[in-house]
Amino acid sequence: MPVLTDGQEAWTLCCREIRGHYPSGVYTVQYDGTGELKFDYDVREIVSSEKGLVKLRVEAGDGGIHVVLLKTDPADPVRNIRIWMPGYGPGEEHDGEMFYPTFLERLKPFGLIRYMDWGRTNNSDIKTWADRPLMTDASWNRGGVPIEMMVELANRTNTDPWFCVPHLADDDYIKRMAELIKASLKPGLTPYFELSNEVWNWQFQQAQYAKKQGEAANIGSPDWLRWYSRRSVQMLDICKNVFGDRPIVRILASQAGWSWTAEQILSFEGAASHADALAIAPYFNTNPNMSPNEKGNAFVEPITKPVIDALLASGVVPFNAESEALLRKGKVSAALKLHGLEWDKARPAMQKLREIADKHTQAVLENVSKEIDTGNYKWMTEHKSIADKYKLKLFTYEAGQHLVGVGEHANNEVLEALLTATNRRPEMYDLYKRYLANWDRAGGDLLCAFSYAGQFSKWGSWGSLEWMDQPLEAAPKYRALAEWAQSPKPVR
Repeated sequence: MPVLTDGQEAWTLCCREIRGHYPSGVYTVQYDGTGELKFDYDVREIVSSEKGLVKLRVEAGDGGIHVVLLKTDPADPVRNIRIWMPGYGPGEEHDGEMFYPTFLERLKPFGLIRYMDWGRTNNSDIKTWADRPLMTDASWNRGGVPIEMMVELANRTNTDPWFCVPHLADDDYIKRMAELIKASLKPGLTPYFELSNEVWNWQFQQAQYAKKQGEAANIGSPDWLRWYSRRSVQMLDICKNVFGDRPIVRILASQAGWSWTAEQILSFEGAASHADALAIAPYFNTNPNMSPNEKGNAFVEPITKPVIDALLASGVVPFNAESEALLRKGKVSAALKLHGLEWDKARPAMQKLREIADKHTQAVLENVSKEIDTGNYKWMTEHKSIADKYKLKLFTYEAGQHLVGVGEHANNEVLEALLTATNRRPEMYDLYKRYLANWDRAGGDLLCAFSYAGQFSKWGSWGSLEWMDQPLEAAPKYRALAEWAQSPKPVR
């Protein structure tokens, strides 16, 4: 920022709202230019400061590191601000290291990484090679992580990379992307290529774009699936031509819950002959799932009622008729607010809710256990038959649990507490082991789980690790996946 007017500040946050799951210690800040910076929140002390170089003592908490630009010289503006973790600054022990050791260590059991989220694939607006994120960008938040960094991680971890090509990408982008990967991916690693992500899924812009393109091309029904099929083949053929004799894996992806979708994609214009694998996402859930309809409500209400009753009986809050009515609808925060309990004042009640939910997960676990061996297994076998018909391997592009409220149930805080508690239960280890065994039994090949690490929330408990530094004994999903990944697989 070259200019700040009087009283104006510019600021950013690092390591914010991750409950202290980042290292404490002395951080190094470097910057170019002339100006004044301020640091606070989890910053406890300025250890040293000179132009272009500041040392901060940080005690990791939920606040993060708050960086504030107070002054900047228009002739020599402050720019290129870099913040290094303890031990990673210039001249320190790990100087030049791109990746945190725990991040690398916990990837060791796995042989492939899919870069869908790193690439900000869903709703991507990348069209041309000039649009792509660069290693020199100040932030990778909008356009995603650069391809160069994906390849660097693949090379460091000796894992095959799975690339999701933006749905708007033109042919020149695809060709240059493939050339970059071919030139930089180390020998012995095999790249996987897929067009976008879940182009069948109407919640994403790529599905809506596919429909418009299919209509414009008068491609016939189902227009969005046919366009996806045709454009995938075009993309895969470009990648194949770039790589020549060097192997790649070409993927066509479909919807696990509706096998008709796979037939439409694979059969159109001989698309299957241009691919190596059919990929699905056979998540396991409850049956019925937690949608705001008659069946979903009939499942949600009985499993949340005991939690609500126990919270009322705990006496942690003197609920009245009005606040109890809100609580019965899962609106816990709104109920607490009626009693003047917000933010920090609400924490004891929310903690009590979590403790109670942890004791009432059995109904969810039992329902999921049945679904793994019935409807979920059926998805696997149905798609294995389709893959065999077209002489393709069967992969998952995503896999694992899918315990999340849908629609209005996403805002049910009692349900959220119950589902996040279920994901932390030790029983989840055995459920994952059975699920993975079923995948082997169904004849599936590569299984890519979603996801590596991520906080649990009302939007889902996707992370196999909740925190990168989580003790593994408290990470049942990760342990099951890591053990399965290292175990001998059936010969196909």
